[in-house]
Amino acid sequence: MQQTIEHDTSVQETMLEQLQASKIHGFNFFAYTGIRGYTMAGEDTLILKIPRGSKYDSVHVILTPMDEYDLIFMKGGFPKESVRGIYCDMFAEVIVRNLGVF
Repeated sequence: MQQTIEHDTSVQETMLEQLQASKIHGFNFFAYTGIRGYTMAGEDTLILKIPRGSKYDSVHVILTPMDEYDLIFMKGGFPKESVRGIYCDMFAEVIVRNLGVF
């Protein structure tokens, strides 16, 4: 018999809602960046899949115990850059700035 492990996804759903509500130069965050895919990892991490042609292939958005966010920019499965201790109203802008999408 196979056992299914269910995770609470409310944290990741909140992150997605915050990103969907974010506007970059008047555009929806996802439309502006071209990000279409994501994965919910554990109970506190959202992994955004970055479109081809970027210097990164994913961004891990992690909620810390201090209710701040850490952003880890990945390429080829390895961390290339990180931004730690930011608040929810900042992380869309920080992602856009680090992706170089202006």
